Amino acid sequence: MKIKRETAMKLWDRQFGGATTASDFKGRVILKAAYGQDGSQFGWNIDHIQPKALGGTDRKENLQIVHIETNREKATNGG
Repeated sequence: MKIKRETAMKLWDRQFGGATTASDFKGRVILKAAYGQDGSQFGWNIDHIQPKALGGTDRKENLQIVHIETNREKATNGG
């Protein structure tokens, strides 16, 4: 899920505080500065925990920060 950078940074701060480096739920390292950077080994974006197709919403409680590869894998494996 691609959202405005400002909104993504607020979500990062909510989930990771002042950290500039973190790991997603698969253990992949992500960098705060690499939001939306598909070619970066540290790129990340926003994922729906419960996919919208299965009744998930865009509420912040249903969003998580994940490495771009983690998000691709999750989409490939059906959510």
